[in-house]
Amino acid sequence: MARIIAMIVLSDADLGDAEVEMMARLAVYERIGVSRGTFIRVVKEYFEDLLNEDTGARVRLIDTRRLNEVLDCVDDEKKQTELAAMMLSLISADGSMNDAELATLRHVLRHWGLSLDQIEANLSRS
Repeated sequence: MARIIAMIVLSDADLGDAEVEMMARLAVYERIGVSRGTFIRVVKEYFEDLLNEDTGARVRLIDTRRLNEVLDCVDDEKKQTELAAMMLSLISADGSMNDAELATLRHVLRHWGLSLDQIEANLSRS
């Protein structure tokens, strides 16, 4: 779950203060069961994986195969819905959502078969 959060907050190549503050406000670390230090290690490992991929001169932050592999690790529908709700909150934390963030979120929703209504219901319970 930490890897999924790392992928969404880095999908626009910028982990900003607003996203970090939103992670604290949402208690993301506690909800996904990791410490802040562990999450930072996951982010670092994610960057290392990106840099070690042989994709030519360009680093692909959004890769469907990589994303699907990580998404397949979460098969509990309740956790999927909760993660998707956190993802929506995180990508909108800075007041805007760019194309990369939206594309990643759309892919996650399709992959897990979730709707915005399900996410909205989860957010209203939070």
